[in-house]
Amino acid sequence: MVFCRAPSKGCELCRKRKVKCDEGRPGCLKCARLKQKCPGYRNVDQVRIRDESDRVARRCRQEENLSMVWTSPQAAIESSQNNTQGFRKEYLAASRQPPVTIARPLSPSSHDLGANFFFVKYSPKDCTFNNHHAWLTKSYFDQGPNNVLRKVIEAVGMAGLSNVFDTSHIKSQARAQYSAALASMQQALHDPIQAVSDTTFMALMLLAFFETINCEILDRCPEWVAHIRAGAAVLELRGHDQFSSERGGMLYVQFRSYLLLACMQEHVAVPNALVKATFNFQTGTLRQNWQRANIASPGSITEICFRLANLRAALKDQGAIDPQAIRATALEIDADLETWRAGLPPSWKYTTVSLSDAANDTHFAGKMHVYPNLWIAEAWNSWRAARVLVNQLILQNEARLPDPDSALTDLALSTIRQLCIDICISTGRINQFLILPFSSDRGYTLETSARKQAIRTTVFLLPASTMATPQSASALFPKEKTFSSYNRDQGKAYAQVRRDYHPKVYQAVIDYHSSTGGGFDTVLDVGCGPGLAARGLAPHFAHVLGLDPSEGMLAIARSMGIVSSTSEPARFEISTAEELGANLSPAVADSSVDLITASNAAHWFDMSGFWPSAARVLKPGGTVAIWTSGDIRAHPSMPNSAAIQAAFDHHQERNMKPYFEPGSLLVRGRYVDLPLPWTLAQPVAEFDQTTFVRQEWDPSEEFFVGLPEADMDTFEKMMATGSAETRWRQAHPDDVGTERDVLKILRQKIEQLLHEAGVEKGNEKIKAAVYGVLLLVKKKTAV
Repeated sequence: MVFCRAPSKGCELCRKRKVKCDEGRPGCLKCARLKQKCPGYRNVDQVRIRDESDRVARRCRQEENLSMVWTSPQAAIESSQNNTQGFRKEYLAASRQPPVTIARPLSPSSHDLGANFFFVKYSPKDCTFNNHHAWLTKSYFDQGPNNVLRKVIEAVGMAGLSNVFDTSHIKSQARAQYSAALASMQQALHDPIQAVSDTTFMALMLLAFFETINCEILDRCPEWVAHIRAGAAVLELRGHDQFSSERGGMLYVQFRSYLLLACMQEHVAVPNALVKATFNFQTGTLRQNWQRANIASPGSITEICFRLANLRAALKDQGAIDPQAIRATALEIDADLETWRAGLPPSWKYTTVSLSDAANDTHFAGKMHVYPNLWIAEAWNSWRAARVLVNQLILQNEARLPDPDSALTDLALSTIRQLCIDICISTGRINQFLILPFSSDRGYTLETSARKQAIRTTVFLLPASTMATPQSASALFPKEKTFSSYNRDQGKAYAQVRRDYHPKVYQAVIDYHSSTGGGFDTVLDVGCGPGLAARGLAPHFAHVLGLDPSEGMLAIARSMGIVSSTSEPARFEISTAEELGANLSPAVADSSVDLITASNAAHWFDMSGFWPSAARVLKPGGTVAIWTSGDIRAHPSMPNSAAIQAAFDHHQERNMKPYFEPGSLLVRGRYVDLPLPWTLAQPVAEFDQTTFVRQEWDPSEEFFVGLPEADMDTFEKMMATGSAETRWRQAHPDDVGTERDVLKILRQKIEQLLHEAGVEKGNEKIKAAVYGVLLLVKKKTAV
């Protein structure tokens, strides 16, 4: 208890306003002048003696933090009754090590702050493997000539720190230290001993982790994949000996998660290096010891995930083309995942706690999972992510079948929704396992609780990154801003170089529509742009309406003089795909449209808003026709076509990929993942899934009105109208038209390759080819 100076006798309101109170009775004059009720006066005898224990304790902690001393953890690992003698020998040895300390100045460098951030945020001491934190700390302080681990730890820590506090100077220092770590890594990989060491293997994983927290685009960075591939090579070199220690086994488990994620995202088969390492681990004594200690599960979820990754790879390569076989394989994988869950021991179970008063930004849906430890929580989320992926495959496969199993589709959707909810709920408990690196009593504060949440849930990001499903994908897609902001001149330039679709495309739409009894009164072209598709379909319909959010595009469409089959001028109005004319006066009436089309535009729609609106305005039995072209390819008949195609691919991967938006990825995937009415979180029942048709054009078929050989000037102008290229030009206005212009660099490379093939200078021409896909579906005649 501490005696304090005489407290103020004024009323509470005057004390808060920090003005002198006249202490009048029953209330002071200042409160009366403010026309407020005086809150009265406190008993000064009760506040003269105060309990200052908490404040003194905080002060002591602040004084201790001035020296910024780092101490390695004391391993607190209990022996299990089934443990073999010496099973925890490494851990016990670590617990007897003296604390590792370093004196810190009052103003620590960014590198030191980054390291501090890393050890407290990304290396929690209360995990299953306590010794891992101690080993990382010791390795960080190693004074060796090429400490790559130290450099990458500081780079990762500074990158995380810059994300939390939005500090550009620390971010640039993080990138510089990352570059230094890359140089050290290259040196380490040339040393036969250092290349297979634990520190090098860990550093490779942290280099990949740096790309994860530093990547600013939705799609994974190519550098991330490169680090994983390098790690796979090192994994193979480490061989069977890596499982002679628990640290080696734990590093394998960590890297296995990274490599499996890369396989899932890149749609590639599991490499032999991981298969071989996994066999050695599964059949060795280390995993048996972990099973007895309840660290490893009785069954192996890894082998199931291998089968899932290989199935995804086969689907991408079109090696698995039998829908019935795909369905059977996917259901078998899902059943095996459920069997794995059923076989878990009681010590792996978790409980769900309802928190009725929980804040929404802390606990999802007012609930929290209680797990035994972080290790088990991560295992559960890996299981959930795997089941989300396999059920997503089931949904996609059923959508391609002429007679889909509606009960199976409903079950898959329900399973995905529940698993995603469980992943979100799990973050409440995961947050409690991780410790905030800075708190207000250390002189640091985070701006909002949302920022606290952001830095505490890194362990949640990997399973979350794999659970994007067709019905939720549109909610992740930002509104298209490139073409919607076009002015008239930009719209005109776009229309001049964009080719019209081949009559066979329009005929495929008309044939499908008429064969199922569709009418030919009104066609509605959504995302109409300069009116190419509206012009192609106008001769078949009495009324033509084009909708687009860009006035610049609509101005060009209106100038084209498009008329319908009854010689009525086509109308072009501003409206979005989600509104479908509901904003117009008069609005597009319910059940008034025979055919809705969207050409090279649906990848920019919020499909969860488009499909209900389409169901509203379509007549019963009406058609929705959606089509797009894929990437521009070099026609095989061109001289040196393979090398030119490689130049195209290099341009896309290195220059354009940072400017891809999710819609760009849908196009590159030829609308395989475009959300359909029955794959939405809230399915639109008005559409008949049995009428769904997917028609594809390969590069040997004509999708556009002949893509003749174009001169290099026309080719460059056409490429400049691409969405990613447009965003690049907006980001680099000073480079456009100069030797730094990426399109000019691509042009020069293609011209060089043509010259090498014998084409004379001045006669360079490009002949392009494209993939095409058309999606067709009918509205039910009765719902």
